[in-house]
Amino acid sequence: MARIPRPKGPGAGVRPTLIVNGHTDVVPAVAERWSRDPFHPALVDGRLYGRGSADMKGGLAAAICALATLESAGYEPACDLVFQFVADEERGGALGTRALSESGLIQGDACLVPEPTSLAVCVAERGLLQGEILIKGRPAHGSRPREGVSAVELGAQIALALHAADFGGPEHSLLGKPTANVGTFHGGSALNVVAEQARVGFDRRLLPGMGLREAIDGLRRQVESAGLGTVDYEIDVQDFGEGSEMSAEHPFAELVRRCISAVTGTATPTIGMTFTTDARFVRNQGGIPAVVCGPGDIAQAHGIDEWVAVSQLVAATAAYAGLYRSFGTGSP
Repeated sequence: MARIPRPKGPGAGVRPTLIVNGHTDVVPAVAERWSRDPFHPALVDGRLYGRGSADMKGGLAAAICALATLESAGYEPACDLVFQFVADEERGGALGTRALSESGLIQGDACLVPEPTSLAVCVAERGLLQGEILIKGRPAHGSRPREGVSAVELGAQIALALHAADFGGPEHSLLGKPTANVGTFHGGSALNVVAEQARVGFDRRLLPGMGLREAIDGLRRQVESAGLGTVDYEIDVQDFGEGSEMSAEHPFAELVRRCISAVTGTATPTIGMTFTTDARFVRNQGGIPAVVCGPGDIAQAHGIDEWVAVSQLVAATAAYAGLYRSFGTGSP
């Protein structure tokens, strides 16, 4: 974590603090499926290719280069800047931003998270509940399947009840409705044995305001809606993160929109994200307004031949420079 020092002399220590938070870890890349080395950046036809170029090293680079851009234009930041470049975001953030939060190190007046949003301003994101449903059956000889209770059969019906299910409730204006994805399924021990156990891996995405207990209860109701009678199962929670949001009309969100629009010449949209970022720790635990806004398209994140447009990197750099110069003054 790096801090741009406060100036000496009159007024020192009274400027607002802007946090720039972003993750340096990336997801794995299967090199054989890429058209080029995923860990050797390549500039081709106005695109920068490489793992992490969009998610989110491009945004981090733009946030850093904005300081040099500001200096070359003869200006200084109007605020104190704290850069938090963390790891572990891709696996939930426990060893990164969550650790900073629990150590009391997230302190500031606002936060910019330069994740890829195609330079739209994100003010809301879903939470998550991830884990496995462990189903217990009763083994029997494979030639007499109805003399046992197949955990695989029950697990398949549970998977159908959960995957892409409608959990009910009102629809969020930016985030839609909560969802569930069944991503893994494991079960049984042999082809000729009625399956004694099965594991259904789920990824449930939640709206802001829903806590862990409520999220688990909703999952149980959905399982029970499958009409399976008495099923012996347990829910093993592996990760939970609350959804988060801030007002789209918050002055900081409005300032970021103005800084982006000043560079692009077009109106900057306000969006929500169906997934989670480390901004949730800043908003929920830190109580600090946090805007997610960065170069690159989220459709490129985690994909093959990931890339970010150089034009967006340039625009983000200029917009961030304007944000540094104006945060605390109210105008870009």
